[in-house]
Amino acid sequence: MILDSGAASQNPAAVQKVLICTGKVYYDLLKERRDRGLEDKIAIHTLEQICPFPFDIMKQVSEEYCNAQLCWVQEEHKNMGAWSYVQPRTQTAVGGYHRLLQYIGRETAPSPATGNKATHKKELKEFLDKAMSL
Repeated sequence: MILDSGAASQNPAAVQKVLICTGKVYYDLLKERRDRGLEDKIAIHTLEQICPFPFDIMKQVSEEYCNAQLCWVQEEHKNMGAWSYVQPRTQTAVGGYHRLLQYIGRETAPSPATGNKATHKKELKEFLDKAMSL
């Protein structure tokens, strides 16, 4: 896991949202956070390896950012990305369901891509807006 080392990591108790992701969406999130000036309010961590699952690091992130909402962000549709693998393991790592991992990404779909550039951009904007909302 690559942990955020920017402004958010300097004062984790003041962070309002922690975004955890994998893959290229990390760079979209970094750019969006910078463009909106939210570097001190949103932490972004990226998982480079989900198997074996980093239970210890997820627990550490949960404890360090104790006041923040925990979110999994993926560009893939909900039924196609790592969400169904990561969600129950994260709940185990953070100690149950007293603090739920939230999903941010595209809704479930029967197809891996929309096939329409305008729809793709609209969906991307929607989930980036959701990721950056406080």
